[in-house]
Amino acid sequence: MAGSIRLRGEEVLGAGPERLRRLRAIDAALISQDALSGLNPVVRVAEQVAEAARAADPALVPGAAMRAARAMLDAVDSHLPCHEPLS
Repeated sequence: MAGSIRLRGEEVLGAGPERLRRLRAIDAALISQDALSGLNPVVRVAEQVAEAARAADPALVPGAAMRAARAMLDAVDSHLPCHEPLS
């Protein structure tokens, strides 16, 4: 394999799983062009955000992940219902 992938000057190609997890949680993210198309309309928004938080930090327990998700949604003033599906 040839080439290089750098994030803030750090070589990422070949990094181990734990390093990649930290980079994804802190420095990198996927932002969909249409954010609502990235959400499952039958699952609560907060649950989906909590799931992403737990993927970034497997040590995060479900209750703490849900509290973090609600805080994140409140911080961006999302106006999305945290407790109800989108549909």
